Amino acid sequence: NKMDDPSVGWVQERYTEIVNKMIPFLKSSGFKEDQYYFLPMSGLTGDNIKERRNTPSWVEGETFLDYLDGIVPPPRLKDGPLRIPMLDGFRDMGATMAIGKIEQGTVRPGQKVIVMPIGHKCTVTAVYINDEEMQYACCGENVVLKMHGVSETELTKGFVLSDVANPCRVVSKFKAQLQVVELPDERPVMTSGYKAILHSHVAAEECEILKLYESMSMTDRKKKEKNPRFVREGSILTCSISIARPTSLDTFTGVAQLGRFTLRDEGRTIAIGKI
Repeated sequence: NKMDDPSVGWVQERYTEIVNKMIPFLKSSGFKEDQYYFLPMSGLTGDNIKERRNTPSWVEGETFLDYLDGIVPPPRLKDGPLRIPMLDGFRDMGATMAIGKIEQGTVRPGQKVIVMPIGHKCTVTAVYINDEEMQYACCGENVVLKMHGVSETELTKGFVLSDVANPCRVVSKFKAQLQVVELPDERPVMTSGYKAILHSHVAAEECEILKLYESMSMTDRKKKEKNPRFVREGSILTCSISIARPTSLDTFTGVAQLGRFTLRDEGRTIAIGKI
């Protein structure tokens, strides 16, 4: 972006310099060549966003929007068990309303659901998308639901609205694979007992690293170390993590959106991981 800046001026040499610096970083983070794409543009002037205008002759390929239109979206199970992480619950004209995004399944008026991790059963009486009432809503949609049999205080951010017959898992400890990307200067190593804030879907909980099982470098994934005492930045770590409160999560192979997370400490993201 910002190729129009006077310090850049759509010069190909500067674009090539950025690409050459980014490729090693992306590869060290685990990205393969078919998983990233470089495209020069200017968000301020709109050059190479929708149309290729005011761009030099060396700029080739698709525009930004054309490239986005060609991306195949990840598969979602619209027929799978319902999973809606809650963003908020509130009262509107005497009715209890819930806001969330459907990560899996389909929701319809009259559907029986359960709020996890508290296990409270309730009923969806109406489904709204952009203030318009719908007969149903599928995964990927941001929805507002009118609820019956539940109060707004039980629809807390981080809770998951689930299928009654197949509710979301509730865990307080799990095994995960982490990619340690950055550690604070005052704590340059990650060990057992390391505490941070875990962010998964819309939940944010205090957590602690319990045990380190295996580690390897992001640059040399063949050399593995069993039961390491600590790891530094640039490592891939398999470990167990405990959460301060029971939280609704899933495995990455089950529901990916509920099985991936980040760890944050001192206002920075220190690791990304999957369950």
